[in-house]
Amino acid sequence: MPLLKRSLHLAPPPAGILASRLAAHPALLRILSRARRQQAPLVLLRVAPDPAASAGDDRHRRFLEALAAEVRVSDLVWWEPGAVVMLMLESARAPHQPLARLRRLAQLEGARPRWGAAQFPEQGLTLQALLEAARPEIT
Repeated sequence: MPLLKRSLHLAPPPAGILASRLAAHPALLRILSRARRQQAPLVLLRVAPDPAASAGDDRHRRFLEALAAEVRVSDLVWWEPGAVVMLMLESARAPHQPLARLRRLAQLEGARPRWGAAQFPEQGLTLQALLEAARPEIT
């Protein structure tokens, strides 16, 4: 495991980012259940650090802190193994707007994260299906 991923994973997440999927589980169930009942769209975004970044590089950490500061009350953000941050965006019809916002944040901090996105219900009806569909792409 690269040092950057290990150091990010061992550091506590910024305020507003839950420590694990287990911590997010009750809210995830509520969000997915509501989306199914109301046939409401959801977007799941996966944000992973740049694998080429050096161990002492804290740009991704600053980006995560900026991201945490912009989380809406209706959004859910949590850590996954390997220092990946997951965002569940309620009432999002497409990943384009949130991705554009996150790209601007990353650019301001000088970070180059990898992104992945999946839409409910088009790309998956379960959390696992959405997680698999949102594998990060190198951008």
